Amino acid sequence: MTHRHSSQLIRLVAISAAAALLLSAAPAQQQSTQQSQQQSQQQDGTQVVPQKSTLPPAPPPPPPRGSPRTIGPNKIGINVDLVQIDAVVTDKDGKLVKGLKPENFEMLEEGKVQKLEAVDYYDTEKIEVAGNGDAEPIVIDLDIANDPETIRPIVRDHRLTVLFFDTTSLNPEDLIRATGAANDFVKKQMTPADLVAVIMYGTQYKVLTGFTNDHEALTKAITSLTPGKEAMLAGLASAATDAVSQDDQSAATADDTEFNIFNTDSKLYVIQMLCESLGEIPGKKSVLEFTSGVTQTGEENRSALQAATDAANKNNVTLYQADARGLMTDSMDASTGMAKGNAGFNGQTILATVNARHASRDTLYTLAADTGGKLFSDLNDFSGIFKQVQDDNIGYYLLSYFSTNTARDGRYRQVKVKLVGVPSGAHIKHRQGYYAPKEFGIFNADDREKQLDNAMASDAVMVELIAGMEFAHLEGRSAANAETAANLYQFQYSL
Repeated sequence: MTHRHSSQLIRLVAISAAAALLLSAAPAQQQSTQQSQQQSQQQDGTQVVPQKSTLPPAPPPPPPRGSPRTIGPNKIGINVDLVQIDAVVTDKDGKLVKGLKPENFEMLEEGKVQKLEAVDYYDTEKIEVAGNGDAEPIVIDLDIANDPETIRPIVRDHRLTVLFFDTTSLNPEDLIRATGAANDFVKKQMTPADLVAVIMYGTQYKVLTGFTNDHEALTKAITSLTPGKEAMLAGLASAATDAVSQDDQSAATADDTEFNIFNTDSKLYVIQMLCESLGEIPGKKSVLEFTSGVTQTGEENRSALQAATDAANKNNVTLYQADARGLMTDSMDASTGMAKGNAGFNGQTILATVNARHASRDTLYTLAADTGGKLFSDLNDFSGIFKQVQDDNIGYYLLSYFSTNTARDGRYRQVKVKLVGVPSGAHIKHRQGYYAPKEFGIFNADDREKQLDNAMASDAVMVELIAGMEFAHLEGRSAANAETAANLYQFQYSL
């Protein structure tokens, strides 16, 4: 190292040390100045309101991994994961069994017994029998429904159902069929115990009406979902996906894989956002989605699918999926274009059509099965769908416990509930499991991207997002000079 370079390095170290001393001394000097001013003013008989420092306080270093997190003076933050499983118990004749206590349930997670903290029964039958008379309609605004204790007595023993219309996938005739069935449900099947919300996803996510038993408001919201440009685009997409043509290599088409990945992720993200918006409303919530299918693109959508089911399980939401395309056959119909050449006269066309239909339903089945719901397909009469959702929520137990498995590995945990001390022939139906929380250290690239999206979209301040930057360039003859410069200019801070 030459004398000139050695002098530059020593000078750089001295400047950095002086800057650090000045920054550490500034708050102390300001505090001493304020104290002297307050003492002089108190001697004059003037009351002084202490002023806050204009310099931001230095953030505390992040806590070591796996240890409790210090939030403030004498306060320790720990991760506590409450698991809630809704269960329906029926006897051998299919009638509901009421009045069970915690000792009548044995909760198993991955084969290990869990201690039940609470068992609560929600009974909608008594409201259905009592009727509502001339009572004022109930209206719960989903945009401001963030106080569970205030909402609890309002929704107690009510059946909460969301009618969710994915207009980006519904063809015009499918949308007409779905809205017609929804209007019939409001007029003929809806009971005093039902609180229904109507939500759509088209060019934007929109809540048409919150939870209410006002038939007029619900009918108005459903009727507003007339086929428009979103449905027309869905028709074009369906025709492009389902139609099968003989490949004569006469034309080249652009690769739309990236668009399909983004489109599917957007639909799954909307389901996740919908489930999270219902989290502050106590009790079990059912979402009945009308769609024409969601097709995954390989493994690229797996992270979004897991996030959607995880959000539903965490917020006690059951997803019911209704394929609004109705009864479908294996042969082609007038809704799709005819294949060129002889492709329409062999098994290739039928096989491709069947595979495309099954692929569009696989995601729907996963969403329903992993959240305790059901997939309805190949049906032209949707009245039975609403009846099934009502029957599943006519009376249920909400079982709450803290898992003894504290590992935050993001794995799926199977849950099994057994009945103890009940008459023979009794049957229990419950959610089959949930995804455990995940530590940032084991996130993959998709998980980190999803967390960043959620942090950017959240109104809450996100903390402990570690960032680092370094400059490793310094004139010199050896690599040691560059390493020294990197150590001098490396900073880590928490946001």
